[in-house]
Amino acid sequence: PHPLYALGRTRALGGDLGGAVRALDAAIVVAPGFLAAQVARAEVLLDLGQTDSARAALDAVLGQSPEDLGAEMLLAEVEAAAPAPGAVARETPVCTGERWRPPAIKAACELARAARARRAGARAAARAAAERAAQAVPDQPRLLARTALLLAELGAVDQAAGLLPRARRRAAATPALAWAVVAVALGRGREGALPPGPRPADPETALLAARAALAAGGGGALDALLEELGSAARGRDADLQRLARFATRRAAPAPGAADDPMQAYLDGLAAQLAGDEVEAAERFGHALAGHGDACRAAGEYTAALRAQKRRPERAVFAPLRAENSGCLNLR
Repeated sequence: PHPLYALGRTRALGGDLGGAVRALDAAIVVAPGFLAAQVARAEVLLDLGQTDSARAALDAVLGQSPEDLGAEMLLAEVEAAAPAPGAVARETPVCTGERWRPPAIKAACELARAARARRAGARAAARAAAERAAQAVPDQPRLLARTALLLAELGAVDQAAGLLPRARRRAAATPALAWAVVAVALGRGREGALPPGPRPADPETALLAARAALAAGGGGALDALLEELGSAARGRDADLQRLARFATRRAAPAPGAADDPMQAYLDGLAAQLAGDEVEAAERFGHALAGHGDACRAAGEYTAALRAQKRRPERAVFAPLRAENSGCLNLR
């Protein structure tokens, strides 16, 4: 089965996911007990967005080999993207306790913590864990790209961009890399045209799709995308909930949410739509760092001040410049 397994992995790294599944299926037919092929197939299914099939494959692997760390981490990705009814977000068992872990598992654990914290609305904790993941991540293209995607969502766009060349050296066209590239482009204020094909099963790709819809098509496009994602996905993600409140304007932010930089950005957009440039400038001024749309907030902040015949002080952009020096609105 080994040549077929190698063929499947090579096709996956080149972006041919359908061909990868066929090669890995063939490897499994030749050697049903070859668990590496089953784990690799589950990873490809995740990138195709097929969470049910990936879960079934990983359950089968863990039934035969409960200590398979790669399968355990992939199952955690499935649970994050499509949790079973009544499931509670928790730390993956391999990530708990004080013990040595391979670098890839250590980085994946930190990445999972960061993603859980972001979905819970704890942006500072998410950023700290994502940066630890970036420090630990080895040269594994999919893990590098997923780390870059989350960093960009949290505003650390320069750090995210720094991981992309490492991922490209080993994989030219994986879905994770394509989505990470879009996250960096959107974070720098450019157009965020989403990659064609299925969306990988990852809450971060769902959030990125929602942000790209807002940037490209405004509230109407955002509302349509959120409807596509469904109420269950929105209910599990604090940032999607913020976007949903902005899209519908039927609910006020949660108590204390005004301190969140992404919420301040959305408040600024709402004030702008209402014609209140003073309020818009005040809110955009609190959204200039720490989230994926901070660069766009900088552009809107400058425009809102210009409408009042005012100019921003250069110093207010220092935090943004430190984490996102490629932002178009800093020029």
